[in-house]
Amino acid sequence: MAIRNYQRAFNGGEVSPSMFSRIDDGKYQTGLALCKNFLIEPQGPIANRPGFAYVNSVKEPSKPPRLIPFIFSSTQTMVLEVGEKYIRFHTEGATVLGSNGLPYEVTTPYMIKDVFDIHYVQSGDIMTLVHPYYPPKELRRYGPTDWRLVDINFRSTLSPPTNVTAVQSINGEVTNKEDYTREYAVTALLADGSQESARSSSASLKCNPYGNGAYNTISWNASSGAALYRVYRNQGGIWAYIGQTASLSIVDENIDPDASITPPIYDDAFSMANGIKSISVVSGGSGYKDSIKTISSLNLDEGKSTSRWYDTNKGKWRYEYIDKPYRDEEWPMDVSQTVGYPWAFQCTVSDRGGSGSGAVVEPILTSQPNPSLGTDWFLHGFKITAYGNNYVNPVLDVYMFSYKHMDVSRWIMHFEIPLQMVESPNAITIDISDSTGSGATAVAYSNNGVIGSAVVVSGGGNYSSPTLTLRASQELF
Repeated sequence: MAIRNYQRAFNGGEVSPSMFSRIDDGKYQTGLALCKNFLIEPQGPIANRPGFAYVNSVKEPSKPPRLIPFIFSSTQTMVLEVGEKYIRFHTEGATVLGSNGLPYEVTTPYMIKDVFDIHYVQSGDIMTLVHPYYPPKELRRYGPTDWRLVDINFRSTLSPPTNVTAVQSINGEVTNKEDYTREYAVTALLADGSQESARSSSASLKCNPYGNGAYNTISWNASSGAALYRVYRNQGGIWAYIGQTASLSIVDENIDPDASITPPIYDDAFSMANGIKSISVVSGGSGYKDSIKTISSLNLDEGKSTSRWYDTNKGKWRYEYIDKPYRDEEWPMDVSQTVGYPWAFQCTVSDRGGSGSGAVVEPILTSQPNPSLGTDWFLHGFKITAYGNNYVNPVLDVYMFSYKHMDVSRWIMHFEIPLQMVESPNAITIDISDSTGSGATAVAYSNNGVIGSAVVVSGGGNYSSPTLTLRASQELF
């Protein structure tokens, strides 16, 4: 006997097969086993789904893309066309165009086979995209034609301080000045303390912190964006806190370290699949440079000063050495290079007997108005802004120029200051290219001119057939 059942509403939506026998349940009374091409209205009835409207053809019809909704508000909605290595944008029945009149798009690393496995969540103008084969990313909207796909940074935005050094000061009568070893490291912080960088490379020294008048001075180079710095001392294998400062140095007068405060360790929480894990050296070659010599500091006490001026009566440059007798010489420098009045400074790093290059040293100056001369300049010291490489005997030449001084037409003071060097292993860059993978970086090291090892700095991900190439540079050979 057939029974005709009258269903008054459908706002219960689709129900699972396990509910098909639950005639006593309210959801069964208003549910459907399958609802296709209909829209369920909250009042109970269902209505035919509207038809689709043609907007535009996809970029690659042979690789059908995925459509993802982007809803900022009831008046700002978009459809994201996520295809192979691109995203296009559609809104209000049209495709968003760039300034060139072509569809505006953002380049992505996603292959079409991975596009439909992307998980996404939107918050305001930012959509977060995650996939097991790619680093987590954020798609950020800054304007109708200004979308940016960026990696999510789970680390501090601050870089660790560099060139950490430690120097002992101790009374001369102490005989056992190097009975202990102290090791220090430094981190950088934002002004509000909300971020702290990873620990810097350490600096160690032989010292006697218990000697009469002993203390260690730790100094470092500034980290961009940092307002504060924390200093840690290696205490039995634990980096323990000894102080915080806004300057670029701190004095350790045998401070009792606090092991409850240690520098942060940033783990790679999202390691990518198919990344480069190791590199084996099959043939080491020959003739590679084992180490690089760069400048590290300067010693003002070892500098030599020379006064030079142009004698208008004799038509020659006169030299007056502080530690040598007066004599006349021809000045080999083109006088047209003298600039500025009353003073101008020029710092040049040269390599006596070598071919080093790349080092830059700048003067630290302050100025004060002078009613008669215009401006007085005061030299307080020097700062090293680039360390260069391959130096043998680096020297800092400091020239102070003036058009007039008393009754002579030009005046030049020259300082020659020796620069200290540091030798470090030559990290030879390995370029890694691949049609599908990205993000990997690696370096190689040589011994007696032969490459013996390669270190993977970052493994990247999604590699299928990587090609490795040593980057040619002046540091390579």
